[in-house]
Amino acid sequence: MKKALLSLTLLVLCCSSTFAQIGKNWAEVTKREEGRFKIQLENFKKPSGDNTPFSWPRAAAFADKDGKELPTLSADVTTHYHWNPALNTHTFTLVKFPGNRSEIRIHDNYRTGSRQFEGYITMNDKLDKQAVFQLFGSSEGATQMQIRGFGNRKGGSLEVTFDTKMPSSGNKVIAADINHKEVRINVIHLQEDVGDAVIVYVDGVEKFRFKDGETLKDGKEFMNYMKFGVYGREQDGEFDGVTNMQTKWRNVRLWEGGQP
Repeated sequence: MKKALLSLTLLVLCCSSTFAQIGKNWAEVTKREEGRFKIQLENFKKPSGDNTPFSWPRAAAFADKDGKELPTLSADVTTHYHWNPALNTHTFTLVKFPGNRSEIRIHDNYRTGSRQFEGYITMNDKLDKQAVFQLFGSSEGATQMQIRGFGNRKGGSLEVTFDTKMPSSGNKVIAADINHKEVRINVIHLQEDVGDAVIVYVDGVEKFRFKDGETLKDGKEFMNYMKFGVYGREQDGEFDGVTNMQTKWRNVRLWEGGQP
């Protein structure tokens, strides 16, 4: 009996991990897109421009205050990335100012159709409105939607920021009391030709949606794509003394072509 229960438990866990996407008719493209991942480490400067891209996969990447690559973690490191292949976990850390960005850029540039992102995020209590996920590209600027982490609010919360001119439903605060706890995030983007919406789920439950409603301008810079990690400590004084802002993203997966 115990063996049967154990087998059933393992089957449920396996299936929940394997078939965790929301909706139907999705084609998984994780392996394809992983081959095009770029790790981006950056420091805050005015103007910015020290974005240091690293090819993936790699176990670790480190940058100093000038954006120079360093071989190992040291006192000079301002931002770094680590990947644990055994746990399929990406760790992104803003060590100290001017460290401003540690993230992965998914090079799936698209204008039409549907996409779905899924990942299990754990954030620490140091975050203060840093972006942990971004849907890049809009008709007016770089960001169509971000999920931001607030380690200092509600025991640790995640909040959606988006184009407020667009009709929306749900609560912008999509999760609370999650510092140092893992939660599953799914983001579905339906371009205008297939549904015209962005939908955010936490642990499989829809929390927020808004109308896409933006026609992308001509030019490759206005393609949509997704990023995940930790990004944004824009002013030194604002985060004076704050160190080691960190997120972990486990088992990130990607799909295209489906519906919620």
